[in-house]
Amino acid sequence: MYVLFIDDADERHNLVEKILGKEHAVLHAFTYDEAIDILGAQIQIGLVMFDRDLGDFIEEDGRKIERTGHTIIRYMRDNISHEKWPPMAVVHSYNSEAQYMAEDLAKMGISTRQIQFSGDLVKQLAQELTAQ
Repeated sequence: MYVLFIDDADERHNLVEKILGKEHAVLHAFTYDEAIDILGAQIQIGLVMFDRDLGDFIEEDGRKIERTGHTIIRYMRDNISHEKWPPMAVVHSYNSEAQYMAEDLAKMGISTRQIQFSGDLVKQLAQELTAQ
């Protein structure tokens, strides 16, 4: 299964690769643009793991605009065909806005969990994905 992991923290990427990478193809995105490129690729992703705060900013009309995990969800909803949406998502952000990300994914019909990132979460996901 293809797993897309979206986060700006190297150590989290390394942990996900170490645990989930044994049985699954982990695709890594640190920024909005990287995530959008992967979501638009000709592959079917089975699980996306979203962080909210990516430290990704652009300047538009003289204003600094933050691009977050939630921005990626909105892009996916509005620009990627429903058939390409992953069947499962985990919002692993510690940010209080994470609940709204999870709600939007659920409204899209994606089986979604909101749980803060930890090694235990990744190990639990590895067990669950292996059981499928």
